[in-house]
Amino acid sequence: MRDFLDDLEQRLAVMAEQHPELRASEPPQRSRRRPAILGAIAALLAAIAAALTMTGTSLADLPILDTPTRDASGIKERVPDVARAGVDFSQAHAFETPGGPGYVLVNKDRQVLCVVVPDPDAPGDYGNSCSPIAKVERAGMLTEMVGDLGTDPDATSLATFVLPEDAKAVRLQTGDRTTEPTVQDGVVVLDITEESTLSWTVDGRPGRLLLEGPFPETTSITFECPDGTMASTDEVPSARTPEEANQAMKRLRRELC
Repeated sequence: MRDFLDDLEQRLAVMAEQHPELRASEPPQRSRRRPAILGAIAALLAAIAAALTMTGTSLADLPILDTPTRDASGIKERVPDVARAGVDFSQAHAFETPGGPGYVLVNKDRQVLCVVVPDPDAPGDYGNSCSPIAKVERAGMLTEMVGDLGTDPDATSLATFVLPEDAKAVRLQTGDRTTEPTVQDGVVVLDITEESTLSWTVDGRPGRLLLEGPFPETTSITFECPDGTMASTDEVPSARTPEEANQAMKRLRRELC
Protein backbone atom coordinates (compact mmCIF):
# COMPACT_ATOMS: atom_id res chain seq x y z
CA MET A 1 0.00 0.00 0.00
CA ARG A 2 2.90 2.41 0.84
CA ASP A 3 4.46 2.01 -2.63
CA PHE A 4 1.05 2.56 -4.21
CA LEU A 5 0.53 5.78 -2.23
CA ASP A 6 4.00 7.08 -3.05
CA ASP A 7 3.43 6.40 -6.76
CA LEU A 8 0.02 8.07 -6.61
CA GLU A 9 1.49 11.15 -4.91
CA GLN A 10 4.15 11.44 -7.61
CA ARG A 11 1.48 11.24 -10.31
CA LEU A 12 -0.53 13.96 -8.58
CA ALA A 13 2.58 16.14 -8.35
CA VAL A 14 3.19 15.75 -12.10
CA MET A 15 -0.42 16.65 -12.81
CA ALA A 16 -0.07 19.76 -10.64
CA GLU A 17 3.02 20.86 -12.59
CA GLN A 18 1.27 20.32 -15.92
CA HIS A 19 -1.95 21.99 -14.78
CA PRO A 20 -1.23 25.01 -12.53
CA GLU A 21 -4.93 25.55 -11.97
CA LEU A 22 -5.01 22.33 -9.95
CA ARG A 23 -2.38 23.55 -7.45
CA ALA A 24 -3.42 24.53 -3.95
CA SER A 25 -2.33 27.94 -2.75
CA GLU A 26 -0.74 26.24 0.27
CA PRO A 27 0.05 22.60 -0.52
CA PRO A 28 -0.75 20.33 2.43
CA GLN A 29 2.08 18.65 4.31
CA ARG A 30 2.96 15.07 3.49
CA SER A 31 1.52 13.83 6.77
CA ARG A 32 -1.83 15.31 5.83
CA ARG A 33 -1.84 14.15 2.24
CA ARG A 34 -2.02 10.40 2.92
CA PRO A 35 -5.35 10.51 4.84
CA ALA A 36 -6.77 12.63 2.04
CA ILE A 37 -5.72 10.07 -0.56
CA LEU A 38 -7.07 7.21 1.53
CA GLY A 39 -10.32 9.12 1.93
CA ALA A 40 -10.53 9.57 -1.84
CA ILE A 41 -10.01 5.84 -2.36
CA ALA A 42 -12.70 5.04 0.22
CA ALA A 43 -15.06 7.47 -1.49
CA LEU A 44 -14.38 5.82 -4.84
CA LEU A 45 -15.13 2.36 -3.45
CA ALA A 46 -18.33 3.67 -1.86
CA ALA A 47 -19.37 5.19 -5.19
CA ILE A 48 -18.78 1.87 -6.95
CA ALA A 49 -20.88 0.05 -4.33
CA ALA A 50 -23.64 2.63 -4.69
CA ALA A 51 -23.59 2.28 -8.46
CA LEU A 52 -23.91 -1.50 -8.18
CA THR A 53 -26.92 -1.10 -5.91
CA MET A 54 -28.55 1.44 -8.20
CA THR A 55 -28.19 -0.84 -11.20
CA GLY A 56 -29.81 -3.72 -9.31
CA THR A 57 -26.61 -5.77 -9.02
CA SER A 58 -26.28 -7.69 -5.77
CA LEU A 59 -23.14 -8.93 -4.10
CA ALA A 60 -25.12 -11.98 -2.97
CA ASP A 61 -23.80 -15.26 -4.28
CA LEU A 62 -26.29 -17.80 -2.95
CA PRO A 63 -26.30 -20.90 -5.18
CA ILE A 64 -30.10 -20.89 -5.53
CA LEU A 65 -29.89 -17.46 -7.18
CA ASP A 66 -27.73 -18.92 -9.95
CA THR A 67 -30.47 -21.35 -11.04
CA PRO A 68 -32.86 -20.66 -13.97
CA THR A 69 -35.92 -18.59 -13.12
CA ARG A 70 -39.59 -19.23 -13.77
CA ASP A 71 -42.79 -17.21 -13.51
CA ALA A 72 -44.53 -17.78 -10.15
CA SER A 73 -46.97 -14.86 -10.46
CA GLY A 74 -49.86 -17.27 -9.91
CA ILE A 75 -49.13 -17.52 -6.17
CA LYS A 76 -48.76 -13.79 -5.57
CA GLU A 77 -52.25 -13.33 -4.15
CA ARG A 78 -51.75 -16.24 -1.73
CA VAL A 79 -48.66 -14.75 -0.07
CA PRO A 80 -49.48 -11.08 0.60
CA ASP A 81 -46.60 -10.65 3.07
CA VAL A 82 -44.13 -11.67 0.39
CA ALA A 83 -45.84 -9.46 -2.19
CA ARG A 84 -45.44 -6.48 0.16
CA ALA A 85 -41.69 -7.14 0.24
CA GLY A 86 -41.60 -6.12 -3.42
CA VAL A 87 -40.21 -9.36 -4.82
CA ASP A 88 -40.36 -10.13 -8.53
CA PHE A 89 -42.64 -13.18 -8.86
CA SER A 90 -41.85 -13.46 -12.56
CA GLN A 91 -38.21 -14.24 -11.72
CA ALA A 92 -38.60 -17.01 -9.12
CA HIS A 93 -35.98 -19.67 -8.42
CA ALA A 94 -37.68 -23.04 -7.84
CA PHE A 95 -36.78 -26.03 -5.67
CA GLU A 96 -38.64 -29.26 -4.91
CA THR A 97 -40.70 -29.88 -1.74
CA PRO A 98 -43.20 -32.60 -0.70
CA GLY A 99 -46.07 -30.22 -1.53
CA GLY A 100 -44.78 -29.14 -4.95
CA PRO A 101 -42.32 -26.47 -6.07
CA GLY A 102 -41.14 -23.95 -3.53
CA TYR A 103 -39.65 -20.62 -4.57
CA VAL A 104 -36.84 -18.27 -3.62
CA LEU A 105 -37.51 -14.70 -4.71
CA VAL A 106 -35.68 -11.40 -4.41
CA ASN A 107 -36.94 -7.84 -4.47
CA LYS A 108 -36.14 -5.51 -7.31
CA ASP A 109 -33.00 -3.99 -5.78
CA ARG A 110 -31.82 -7.51 -4.86
CA GLN A 111 -31.39 -6.74 -1.19
CA VAL A 112 -34.24 -8.85 0.30
CA LEU A 113 -34.75 -12.58 -0.14
CA CYS A 114 -38.03 -14.45 0.44
CA VAL A 115 -38.80 -18.18 0.55
CA VAL A 116 -42.27 -19.55 -0.27
CA VAL A 117 -43.08 -23.19 0.51
CA PRO A 118 -46.40 -24.97 -0.29
CA ASP A 119 -48.12 -26.71 2.61
CA PRO A 120 -48.23 -30.43 1.75
CA ASP A 121 -51.28 -30.94 4.00
CA ALA A 122 -53.29 -27.96 2.76
CA PRO A 123 -53.13 -27.41 -1.01
CA GLY A 124 -53.19 -23.72 -1.86
CA ASP A 125 -51.63 -22.65 1.44
CA TYR A 126 -48.02 -21.51 1.75
CA GLY A 127 -45.44 -20.90 4.44
CA ASN A 128 -43.03 -18.04 3.86
CA SER A 129 -40.15 -16.04 5.30
CA CYS A 130 -38.25 -12.94 4.20
CA SER A 131 -34.86 -11.60 5.26
CA PRO A 132 -32.06 -9.30 4.03
CA ILE A 133 -29.84 -11.24 1.62
CA ALA A 134 -26.75 -10.22 3.59
CA LYS A 135 -28.21 -11.85 6.71
CA VAL A 136 -29.09 -15.03 4.81
CA GLU A 137 -25.51 -15.27 3.58
CA ARG A 138 -24.25 -15.04 7.16
CA ALA A 139 -26.73 -17.24 9.01
CA GLY A 140 -29.16 -18.81 6.52
CA MET A 141 -32.95 -18.57 6.68
CA LEU A 142 -35.57 -21.00 7.98
CA THR A 143 -39.17 -21.46 6.88
CA GLU A 144 -40.88 -24.06 9.07
CA MET A 145 -44.44 -25.41 9.06
CA VAL A 146 -44.96 -27.20 12.35
CA GLY A 147 -47.27 -30.23 12.44
CA ASP A 148 -49.72 -30.90 15.29
CA LEU A 149 -49.64 -34.36 16.86
CA GLY A 150 -52.72 -33.41 18.83
CA THR A 151 -54.84 -33.59 15.68
CA ASP A 152 -52.78 -35.98 13.57
CA PRO A 153 -50.77 -38.82 15.16
CA ASP A 154 -48.65 -39.00 12.00
CA ALA A 155 -47.95 -35.26 11.85
CA THR A 156 -44.55 -34.07 10.66
CA SER A 157 -42.90 -30.68 10.40
CA LEU A 158 -41.67 -29.35 7.08
CA ALA A 159 -38.50 -27.29 7.50
CA THR A 160 -36.94 -25.45 4.55
CA PHE A 161 -33.56 -23.85 5.16
CA VAL A 162 -31.52 -21.70 2.80
CA LEU A 163 -27.96 -22.49 3.82
CA PRO A 164 -25.33 -19.77 4.13
CA GLU A 165 -22.97 -19.38 1.21
CA ASP A 166 -20.22 -22.06 1.00
CA ALA A 167 -21.89 -24.27 3.61
CA LYS A 168 -20.38 -27.74 3.81
CA ALA A 169 -20.60 -30.86 6.00
CA VAL A 170 -24.40 -30.51 6.31
CA ARG A 171 -25.77 -32.93 8.92
CA LEU A 172 -29.13 -33.62 10.57
CA GLN A 173 -29.09 -34.95 14.14
CA THR A 174 -32.33 -36.59 15.35
CA GLY A 175 -31.94 -38.30 18.70
CA ASP A 176 -28.85 -40.47 18.33
CA ARG A 177 -29.18 -40.64 14.52
CA THR A 178 -27.07 -38.52 12.18
CA THR A 179 -27.91 -38.27 8.49
CA GLU A 180 -26.80 -36.21 5.50
CA PRO A 181 -29.82 -34.39 4.05
CA THR A 182 -30.12 -33.64 0.35
CA VAL A 183 -29.05 -30.10 -0.54
CA GLN A 184 -30.66 -28.55 -3.63
CA ASP A 185 -28.60 -25.59 -4.85
CA GLY A 186 -27.96 -24.47 -1.30
CA VAL A 187 -31.51 -25.26 -0.06
CA VAL A 188 -32.30 -28.18 2.26
CA VAL A 189 -35.89 -29.42 2.69
CA LEU A 190 -36.57 -31.63 5.73
CA ASP A 191 -39.69 -33.57 6.71
CA ILE A 192 -39.05 -34.27 10.41
CA THR A 193 -41.01 -36.26 12.96
CA GLU A 194 -39.33 -34.96 16.13
CA GLU A 195 -37.03 -32.25 17.40
CA SER A 196 -33.81 -32.25 15.38
CA THR A 197 -30.64 -30.20 14.89
CA LEU A 198 -29.26 -29.13 11.52
CA SER A 199 -25.53 -28.39 11.47
CA TRP A 200 -23.03 -27.23 8.86
CA THR A 201 -19.68 -25.48 8.50
CA VAL A 202 -18.67 -22.37 6.56
CA ASP A 203 -14.90 -21.95 6.13
CA GLY A 204 -14.42 -24.26 9.09
CA ARG A 205 -16.78 -22.31 11.36
CA PRO A 206 -19.69 -24.41 12.71
CA GLY A 207 -23.34 -23.43 12.44
CA ARG A 208 -26.32 -25.04 14.19
CA LEU A 209 -30.10 -24.69 13.96
CA LEU A 210 -32.71 -26.28 16.22
CA LEU A 211 -35.82 -27.54 14.39
CA GLU A 212 -38.85 -27.88 16.65
CA GLY A 213 -40.55 -30.85 15.06
CA PRO A 214 -44.32 -31.48 15.51
CA PHE A 215 -46.11 -30.23 18.60
CA PRO A 216 -46.35 -32.98 21.26
CA GLU A 217 -49.61 -34.91 21.42
CA THR A 218 -50.34 -33.93 25.03
CA THR A 219 -48.85 -31.01 26.89
CA SER A 220 -49.82 -29.41 30.16
CA ILE A 221 -50.01 -25.66 29.65
CA THR A 222 -49.95 -23.37 32.68
CA PHE A 223 -50.58 -19.63 32.67
CA GLU A 224 -50.21 -16.99 35.36
CA CYS A 225 -53.30 -14.79 35.24
CA PRO A 226 -53.23 -11.02 35.80
CA ASP A 227 -54.67 -11.46 39.32
CA GLY A 228 -51.79 -13.76 40.28
CA THR A 229 -53.73 -17.04 40.12
CA MET A 230 -52.57 -19.97 37.98
CA ALA A 231 -54.62 -21.68 35.26
CA SER A 232 -53.71 -24.86 33.40
CA THR A 233 -55.04 -27.14 30.67
CA ASP A 234 -53.99 -30.31 28.87
CA GLU A 235 -55.49 -29.17 25.57
CA VAL A 236 -53.00 -28.10 22.91
CA PRO A 237 -54.38 -25.53 20.45
CA SER A 238 -54.15 -26.57 16.80
CA ALA A 239 -51.64 -24.55 14.77
CA ARG A 240 -49.58 -24.96 11.62
CA THR A 241 -46.85 -22.39 12.24
CA PRO A 242 -45.14 -20.87 15.29
CA GLU A 243 -46.98 -17.59 14.60
CA GLU A 244 -50.35 -19.35 14.69
CA ALA A 245 -49.29 -21.17 17.88
CA ASN A 246 -48.46 -17.88 19.60
CA GLN A 247 -51.83 -16.41 18.69
CA ALA A 248 -53.60 -19.57 19.87
CA MET A 249 -51.77 -19.44 23.19
CA LYS A 250 -52.84 -15.83 23.72
CA ARG A 251 -56.49 -16.74 23.04
CA LEU A 252 -56.25 -19.73 25.39
CA ARG A 253 -54.81 -17.55 28.17
CA ARG A 254 -57.69 -15.10 27.83
CA GLU A 255 -60.20 -17.97 28.00
CA LEU A 256 -58.62 -19.61 31.04
CA CYS A 257 -58.10 -16.41 33.00
